[in-house]
This record gives sequence, C-alpha cells and structure tokens, in this order.
Amino acid sequence: MLVRANIDPLTWENQFFNVNSAIVRLDDDALPLTVERLAGWSRVQVKIAAHQMAELDALQQLGFSAR
Repeated sequence: MLVRANIDPLTWENQFFNVNSAIVRLDDDALPLTVERLAGWSRVQVKIAAHQMAELDALQQLGFSAR
C-alpha cells in the first residue's frame, strides 16, 4: 500500500528541545511518503487509528515501529 502524507515540523518541540522532529499527517491528496522524504528528520511520529492496519503495515515498511 502507498501511504500519502504531509510532513509537518514540530516547531515548538524543535526549538525547546533543540531537535529536528516532525509529525506525519496522512492525506490522500499529499505526495507519497518515502524514505527519502523522511531522511531529513532525526525523529518523526505518526498517529493512526487502531483499525488502520494497511496503513500500519505500510508505515512499518518505511521504518516506523508501533509503540
């Protein structure tokens, strides 16, 4: 499955903790999420509903882990 998403910087966290983190927001109209798009971030998070198993599988293939 192809995951489409926007990557938004977490500006407050980045400034306060001096990190380079972002949140992934799933969006059917966005560009496909790729390893290359994620490479510029030191930490990336995404929140999905428990029933979104296909999205979870696709995100795990990109290196995300369920926690």
